[in-house]
Amino acid sequence: MAIIDRVDWLESFVAVADYLSFSAASESLHCSQSRVSTHVSALERAIGYKLVDRSSIPCRLTEKGIMFHARAVEILEIFAVSVAELHSESGKLSGTVVLGTIPSISAAFIPHVAKRLRAEEPSLELNIVERTSAELGNLLNAGILDLAIGSFAKISDHDEPSTAEHGNPIRTLWVEPYVVVFPEDSPHMLNTDVATPEQLVGLPLAVTGAPGAALDPEWEEILDMWDIQTEPARLRTEQPQTLINLGRAGLVVPVMNYLAYQSCDHQGLRALPIQSGPLCRQVRMHWSPKRYRSLEVQKVIETVLRTPPPAGLDMTL
Repeated sequence: MAIIDRVDWLESFVAVADYLSFSAASESLHCSQSRVSTHVSALERAIGYKLVDRSSIPCRLTEKGIMFHARAVEILEIFAVSVAELHSESGKLSGTVVLGTIPSISAAFIPHVAKRLRAEEPSLELNIVERTSAELGNLLNAGILDLAIGSFAKISDHDEPSTAEHGNPIRTLWVEPYVVVFPEDSPHMLNTDVATPEQLVGLPLAVTGAPGAALDPEWEEILDMWDIQTEPARLRTEQPQTLINLGRAGLVVPVMNYLAYQSCDHQGLRALPIQSGPLCRQVRMHWSPKRYRSLEVQKVIETVLRTPPPAGLDMTL
C-alpha cells in the first residue's frame, strides 16, 4: 500500500488541481513553485501514478488525477475535522491567514477583529493586505489572499442572505451611505442636511483612486448611477485621510463612504449623506471555494462575523 508521508503533498496537489497552474497553486499556498512541484512529484511516486499532465499550459489532471482529487479533498477535510476535535480548547491555532481589505475597513474594523483573535487564538498570525475592492477580487481569485473584505455599490434591501458571486461565497457585513464632505466655511457648502446627486453636479468632486489610473470600478458605477460626469482629477490619492486634507484645503470636494470619513481626522469638516434612493455602499466578505480552508481561515471567518460593525454607520438619510 502506498505510503503518503506528508499532508502538504496532498495540499499542493489539491491546489494544482483547483487552479490548473503550479504558479497559482504556489501563490495560494504561500510557498515556492518548486516546492509545490516537488510535493506533487513525491505524491505521484508514492502512489505509483502520474496525477498531473505538465506538458500543456494550463496543466491538466490525468484520468488517475481526476479520480484521486476528490479523495484527496476528503482526506484533507477529515484531517481538519480530526485536528479541530483535538484542538477544542482555545489557543491552539498557530497558522497564518492573509486577509485583504481596503484602508477604511482596516482602520475602523480590522483592529477589533484582531483583538478578538489575539484573545482567543494568540498564536494565530494575521497578515493584512490593503488594496482597492477590484484588486482584492483579483488577488483572491489568484489565490494570494485567504479572505477579502471589500465594498460595492449596491441597490438592494439592507439585509441580504449568504450568497455567491463569480463562484466565491460571500457574506454581507454591513451597509452605509456615501457622503460629500465640506469645510464648515466652504463656498460650496450646501444649505441642507442631505445632499442629492443633482446638487453635486458642477462641484470639483474627488474620490480615492490609484494615481494615474482610471476611476475605481465602484466609483465609476456610482457616478454613472448619479449621472455625474467628472473631469480627470488633477489631484489623485489612494488614502482617505489625504483626500480629506485636500478637501480641508479647499482644493477638492471629497466624496467617500461614511466609514472612511469617520476613520479620518475630520475636525472642522461636515459630511452630508447623499440621498440616492436604495443605492448604498455594501461591505462584504469573500473567500474562494477553490482553496482549502484551514482551521485558521475558518476561525477568522467566524471572528469577522461575530465582530459588530463600526459604530455610527446607521447615518440617517
